[in-house]
Amino acid sequence: MKKQRDRIYQLMTEKLAGVISASDEDYIDQLIENDSVIHEKWEEMQSIMGKDSMTNNTHKGSPPWRIKGKTAKQIRFYSWSRGVAACLVLLVLFSIGYTFLNRSSKEEPLIVTVESPSDHISLQLSDGQEINLSNSEGSIQSGDIVLENENQTLSFSATELAGHSSDKHNINTLSVPVGMDFRVNLADGTIVWLNSTTEIKFPFKFSSTIREVEVNGEAYFEVAKDSKRPFIVHLPESDIEVLGTAFNINSYEPGTEKVALVEGAVKIKTPESITNITPGTELMYIKGKGISHTSFDSKEILGWQKGIFYFYDAGLPKICNVIPRWFGIDVVLDNPSIEAKRFAGILDKNQPIEIFLEDLQTITDIEYYFEKGGKELHFRVPE
Repeated sequence: MKKQRDRIYQLMTEKLAGVISASDEDYIDQLIENDSVIHEKWEEMQSIMGKDSMTNNTHKGSPPWRIKGKTAKQIRFYSWSRGVAACLVLLVLFSIGYTFLNRSSKEEPLIVTVESPSDHISLQLSDGQEINLSNSEGSIQSGDIVLENENQTLSFSATELAGHSSDKHNINTLSVPVGMDFRVNLADGTIVWLNSTTEIKFPFKFSSTIREVEVNGEAYFEVAKDSKRPFIVHLPESDIEVLGTAFNINSYEPGTEKVALVEGAVKIKTPESITNITPGTELMYIKGKGISHTSFDSKEILGWQKGIFYFYDAGLPKICNVIPRWFGIDVVLDNPSIEAKRFAGILDKNQPIEIFLEDLQTITDIEYYFEKGGKELHFRVPE
C-alpha cells in the first residue's frame, strides 16, 4: 500500500506544482472527489502549500522547487520516470464490515469470455460482398457506391447516393471485433462511434419518412436533426426514437439495455411501456423486470471513446467483462469469492494490460497468471 500512497501523493504534488499532465489531473480529481481519505489529504496539502501557490502559479516552465519560493524539501518528488507516472493508478476499496460466507475450498471458477466473429473491422454489403476495412484505407468502389475509409472512420456522401435505393432490404452490416473501435458517418450526417464487439446495421440511404438502424453492443450517437424524419435505433429488446440528440447505448449484457442521454430527448419503447428520458439520465431496461433510472457521470459512461474504462466501487466481475472485449483475453476467477471485493480506478486500453495487473497484484491479495499461451487470464487468492 505504501507504493500506492506514494503514487497518489506524487500526483497531488504535481497538481499543486502546476506540472501535472491533463490525463493525470483528470484521474486525481476523480479520486479527490470520490474518496474521503484522499480528499482530506488533499486539503491538508493545500493548507501546507497555501492555496495561492496553486492558483497563482503561472510559471509553467519552471521547476516545481522554484514555485512561490518553496524549497525542494517542501515539494518532494519521488524518482519515478514520467512514463511510469502516466501509467494506470489503481485504488482498491474494500467494503467495510464485509464478512465472507463460508465456501468450499473447491469453488467452481467463474469464466468471463466474449465471442468475436473476426479479427478485423468488417463491412458486409447488402449484396453479400464483404470488405475488410482494417486493410482497406482510402476510397473504396463498390458498384455505384464510393466509400471513404480514413482515420478509423467510414463515410459516404449523399450526392453519390442520389440514385441509390432506400429499400429496407438494402441493409449493410458493420462489425467491430475485440480490441478495436470505429466510427461511421451515416447518410443524413449522423455520427456513430462503435465500441469493440459491436455491430450496426444501416442503409446507405434513408427513406423520405424515417431513419432506422440496428445496433448490438455499445455505441454513441450524435443524431443529425431532421424534424420530418424520426431516427430510430433498434436494440435487441427495445427501440429508441429521437429527432436530433446525443446518447450512448449499451446492450452487451443479454436481456439488459442501457441508454444514457447526454443532450436532447429520446423515447424508449419496450414490450411493456414507452418512456421518455431527460439529459443526464441513464435508463436501464431488464427484460422481464422493467425499467429503472439513475443519473450518470458522462466521463465514466463515454470514457470508452478514448480507450478509458473508469470504475468506482465496482466488483471484479464488472472489470473482467471489459478485459475480454478490449484485450481479446478470456478471464477466469479461480476463487469466485473475490467477486465481493470493490475497486475504484482506471483501465487504459492504450497501455499493456500487464500494467493494470501488476498494480492490482501489488496492492491486493489477488494474484494473476496466464494460460493457453496468454489467451486466458486467471485471478486467484494465494493459498
